[in-house]
Amino acid sequence: AYGGAYNTTANIKYRDITAQAVFTKDAGGTATVTFTSPDSLKDIKFVYTEQLVTVSYKEMEFSLDPNSFLASSVTQTVISSIDMVTRQNGVRVQLKESGLCVTGEMETGNFELVLDKESGNALRLNVPQDELEVEFVNFSFVK
Repeated sequence: AYGGAYNTTANIKYRDITAQAVFTKDAGGTATVTFTSPDSLKDIKFVYTEQLVTVSYKEMEFSLDPNSFLASSVTQTVISSIDMVTRQNGVRVQLKESGLCVTGEMETGNFELVLDKESGNALRLNVPQDELEVEFVNFSFVK
């Protein structure tokens, strides 16, 4: 099976913000998120490990406890929901016409992740309580 490693471009709608970011996660569990738009977020990079979240922009870099408020942001919500699905931890799966619909619950609220029926790749994530919608472009798990 998959070790949870993946890469994708994500079109993010969070409340009244629209952004795009590249998400990658390696087999060792390190997740990296790099924003590509809008200009106000472009080139901001988050690197998540179990012990630390490192945020960098140009020459600046700082680290945070993964449980801090800033670290538990939109990017962490996306990473956590995909992790729950790959571990099949506390999720419900339902086959729908739109794809394989996986629902679960995180601290921030309920989420729905729609997977492609054929490939199992992520297509869309919806977290209604956070007013968060993510469309995944060219999502692929890395074997």
